[in-house]
Amino acid sequence: MNKDIAVIAPKLAILNEYNAHKKVNVPQRLRFLNSLLNDISIVLIYREWYGYHFPELVKIVNENYLYARVVKHIKNRKEMTEEMVEQLEEIVMDAAKAKAIYDAARMSMGEHY
Repeated sequence: MNKDIAVIAPKLAILNEYNAHKKVNVPQRLRFLNSLLNDISIVLIYREWYGYHFPELVKIVNENYLYARVVKHIKNRKEMTEEMVEQLEEIVMDAAKAKAIYDAARMSMGEHY
């Protein structure tokens, strides 16, 4: 399963279960779709706003789910330490990508908090 979809998958599973039993009426479906669109827009806003602080990260981490986890771990790129690289490796499951994130954080031209 694509990790970008992993955030939304539980809601889709619920909708599929309801559809199987034909118990969902039109207003419930519309509320669900509005909620789904809201989740997607929050992810896009998150990437946009953190991109002002650390614009290089978007080029290194393409998937929304991983991007959110990396941002949650890094918080302020100026306070990133070498010890955090090990934990980043666990998140992105790639040592080279974790090192690239660390190097980009140290050299980033993004705005400060």
